[in-house]
Amino acid sequence: MRRPNPNLRQRPALKNPDELPFVVSGYVRHLLELRRVIDVYLPLIAELPSFEHLQRSLDELTRHIEEIEDWIAKYLDESSGLDFQDFDFEMRHLISDALETTLDSYPTAGGVIPDPASANEEQMQSDIESLTEQIWQVVRGQGYKLHASLHGAL
Repeated sequence: MRRPNPNLRQRPALKNPDELPFVVSGYVRHLLELRRVIDVYLPLIAELPSFEHLQRSLDELTRHIEEIEDWIAKYLDESSGLDFQDFDFEMRHLISDALETTLDSYPTAGGVIPDPASANEEQMQSDIESLTEQIWQVVRGQGYKLHASLHGAL
């Protein structure tokens, strides 16, 4: 199954957090780091049907990143009329809560059911679950850094 590359989307120019206003630089720093982690793992599992559950979770995190990027770009565009109070509320509450829900939803292998008679399939299932857990822990840890920055803790 060929998946579209989520990185081909036109992104706002949020490459260097140090060149941005302080109020958004922390968000951007953690956004870029989470995107980097996702960009490392997503290509590794993109063609593997056994990891479809993890692909969906990474795709959902990518959508959250894109939404945050859009809000930051809108805030930085002075003609948008978005003031800091509205922007801050959106980041700290609405987007942060949606991100947390995704991070707390562990990707499960709903479609992978091994044949119990086959030791190889049981081992494969165990390996898939182990690798999924390891990848999700790295992605989730970085995601929570972004979540904390949305709440102003970092």
